[in-house]
Amino acid sequence: MHRDRILVVDDDENMVYIIKDALQHEGYEVSTAGDGATGIQLVSIKHPDLVIADVMMPGMDGFSMLESIRRIGYNMPVLILTARTDTEDLLQGYDKGANDYIRKPFVLAELMARVRAHLRFRKMDNTNMKYSVGDCDLDIKRNKLTIGDKEAILTYTETIVLSELMTHPGCIIESRNISSLIWGSSDYSHVNRLHGFIHKIRRHLALSTSIDIVNIRGLGYKLVFDEKRLSRPEKVDS
Repeated sequence: MHRDRILVVDDDENMVYIIKDALQHEGYEVSTAGDGATGIQLVSIKHPDLVIADVMMPGMDGFSMLESIRRIGYNMPVLILTARTDTEDLLQGYDKGANDYIRKPFVLAELMARVRAHLRFRKMDNTNMKYSVGDCDLDIKRNKLTIGDKEAILTYTETIVLSELMTHPGCIIESRNISSLIWGSSDYSHVNRLHGFIHKIRRHLALSTSIDIVNIRGLGYKLVFDEKRLSRPEKVDS
């Protein structure tokens, strides 16, 4: 029976022990590394289904490791552990391909819930791996968005969000439903985090002449693709 493989990268041995013990108790196969360079090597050897990585490490830090594995082409979910609270640091991580953030100190139960949520979506049986709306094509398997002759590689979480919206074009998708799909929770912190991903996706969609995402205040988001409606959206805040 296949067990999900998880790689934990952190130079704090006590933290690694605690996380590894909790993951193994849940039935996962766990590998560990104490720095980013070793983490990259283990990604290529172990092919983990999910990576948990600290930001502050000697030598290659978590952000540099994340950037490297995304550049190589690995698309597994990556959860970043950080004691930082600066918004710019969080945005930097998302720009480099992070799927989620866990702020230290954290509750193990929350970390386990997020691990389960990311792995659950990864295993979902997507019978249609490609979506097309307007002039945009989304390849879920490759995390690739194509608009005309332009291509953009999305992060794993961006792909989840955009695929959910493209599955139901013209319909309001509640923020809490998207948050639950991604993180297994719809509390305020996750809904607020979702807004950041929507902002990034809209930057990718800026090249499109036919679709956009609008915010339905207090409810969620809608993918609109009629140009007339884009120019005169009703009762929405974009």
